[in-house]
Amino acid sequence: MIAIADCGGTTCEWRIKTDKGIEQLSSAGFNPVIMPYEPFVKNLKEKFVARESVSQLVFYCAGTIGAHLLKTSKALENIFPNATITVETDLLASARALFAKEDGIACILGTGSNSALFQSGRIVQNTRSLGFLLGDEGSGSHLGKKLLQAAGRGQLPPDLLEALELYSGASIDGTIESVYTADFPNQRLASFADFLASHKNRPEIYLLVYHCFSDFITEHIKSYRGWEQLTASFSGSIAYYFSDILRKSCSDNNIKTGRIIQKPIASLSLYHKLV
Repeated sequence: MIAIADCGGTTCEWRIKTDKGIEQLSSAGFNPVIMPYEPFVKNLKEKFVARESVSQLVFYCAGTIGAHLLKTSKALENIFPNATITVETDLLASARALFAKEDGIACILGTGSNSALFQSGRIVQNTRSLGFLLGDEGSGSHLGKKLLQAAGRGQLPPDLLEALELYSGASIDGTIESVYTADFPNQRLASFADFLASHKNRPEIYLLVYHCFSDFITEHIKSYRGWEQLTASFSGSIAYYFSDILRKSCSDNNIKTGRIIQKPIASLSLYHKLV
């Protein structure tokens, strides 16, 4: 069997080519920079009943840089003992899915955010994400942070604040405390994207999301030389579900916008000729 995986911080999407065709599978997300390996390994061993039959694996994953690249490879070897394994970044997954062999600026807006200048089939420049504490502009965690900032500082209208507390199941003080006590605060912050999406037609929410995307454009897209002539394309649930606001923010910043996809995995299947 041949398998490819696109693994983000929240979910991991799989495509497996077998003698019977293409199988799809979802497993728990993983980011080796901020998450332990043991639950990730345990989850995959439970998910893959026929894991010893996998002969080739291309694993795209967030956070696979430096020492984490080797550690992730070793962990996968423990799960898939008979496979030839290649580990790449989730950023390369998005770039290949969005542009194939064309040039452009590949952007991820999901739980976290990232971007790269993609030319001649490879990443030639990357503006570092820096994670949810120092960066991740335009991501789900960034949007959630800005929402709770506005709520905590009394900047939301009373009806929106009431709706947020109902959604969270706690007062705004309790909601903020839940972020600080969460095992993965970036995921907790990103969980408020559903609330934002259901209220995005409210001017306060629209502008909040719009400005988060503008921050991403300033910090990422406009950091690449020649951005004026390049197309920026996006992957990730935040880009997909807020695509109308994203396209407006890009247009107002003179950014040429290409494709916006929720998940790279379908295009990666084509790229790797699984179908």
